[in-house]
Parts: sequence; C-alpha cells; structure tokens
Amino acid sequence: MHVAVALSSRLFSPSFKGLDASLQLFGHARDIAWIFDYRDELRTLPGISLSLKTYSHAEKLLSTLEGSNNIHSVQLQKTQITDEMVRSLATQKNLNLLILTDCEQFEGNLRLLEPLKQLNRLVLHRTPINQGDLAALQNFPALTELGIESKVITPQNVEALSACARLQKLYILDSNDQTVATMALKSWPGMALHLSCQHVTPQCIPDLARMSLAKEIRLDYSPIFPADLERAEIPLENVVLRNSFKLPN
Repeated sequence: MHVAVALSSRLFSPSFKGLDASLQLFGHARDIAWIFDYRDELRTLPGISLSLKTYSHAEKLLSTLEGSNNIHSVQLQKTQITDEMVRSLATQKNLNLLILTDCEQFEGNLRLLEPLKQLNRLVLHRTPINQGDLAALQNFPALTELGIESKVITPQNVEALSACARLQKLYILDSNDQTVATMALKSWPGMALHLSCQHVTPQCIPDLARMSLAKEIRLDYSPIFPADLERAEIPLENVVLRNSFKLPN
C-alpha cells in the first residue's frame, strides 16, 4: 500500500509505519523541528518517494536523512542546489529515481552523485548541466533511462551520451530539426529514443533514417504525419508517432 502525505510537523504520524509514503513538501515553512522529531520514524518506512518544491529546508531534510535505505525516489523542483545537498543525495543507498526540475547551480555536480549505484532513472529538466556532467553518466552502473533538454544536444555531448553503454532509453525535451540532425551523428543501436518535438518537421526524415539501428524513435507531438513517412521511400520502421510524452517516473 502507498500513502501520499503532504508533510508538516503536525501531519506526520508513526501510525504510517509499515506503509510506503510519498512525502511532498513545499513553500517556506518556518517549523523545521519535525525533521528531527520524526527522523527515526521516517527511516522505518519501507519506501519513501520524496518531492520537494521550493522547500526552504530541503538542505536540512536531506542532511538528516543521509544514508537512508528506504528513499527510492527524490524530486526537487525550483530548488537552489548546494554542494551539501548533492553530498547528502549521494549517500542514499537505494535511490532509483532522481528528478531535478528548474534547479539552479547544479551544473558540474553530477560526478558527485556517482556513489548512487542503484540509480536507474535520471531526469534533468530545465536544470543546467555541462559536458563534464554528461561524461560522468558513464560511471553510473545502473542508469538505464535519462531525460534531458534538447539544448544540451551538441556533437560533443552526443559522443558522451553514446558512450553510456547501459543506457536503454533517452528522453529529449523540446526537440527540433537540429536536435535530430545532431543525434543522427550516431546510429544508437538498441536505444529507445523519445523526443518531445513540436518543432520537428518532415525535413528531418533523412536524419531519422540514419538512426536505423535505434530500437525505437518515438516522436511525440511532431507535425510529421504517417503520410510523410510513407512518401519518404526510405526505411523508417523504427519511427513511431505519438501525441503524448511521459518522462521516467
């Protein structure tokens, strides 16, 4: 059973012991005493999905929960990332999913998360990263799914991404024809590519064909129609058109 809890010092209760919980904290609450009051109870839950949105005590909470076995996913939104927060995240022993959305000052810190040996899904949405961050992805032994912005798709970064041998699914947000052309520098054997692509036009079809070894190229919200693929008269069996886009969760 899974319980969703909007946490404050008055809402959490040890009666949740034995249940999975989704802990959602947001805003600028002044009361941080609950973090210490219920620290031990939080560690007894079988599984925690932690979601922090503009939460002013995120650094203190993550520090208090360092080394936990039961935090399976963390989502930080509109949060200024500090070095201390990154180090606290890196101590989580069973973290499977990490989502950073609109998080400032994260660029260059991905290598500090390499101790997360169980991390298999990572989403970096409107969160700055650099070439060194992408190169560090090769050192995450369990990482199979990655979500990133199209603006980081450069020839150099494509090289780094293609070197991630364990990666199985790559999600690219806000893709356009240039994104596809740059991705086509590699054939992506066995990879499932999911592109959110309102700005991907039929002009990129030859580039799609160059990625023929990809397991699937899913184009979500693209203005390309099935008839465009048929008229191309080139092999495009792995191209799928959809009207939905869903990041790892």
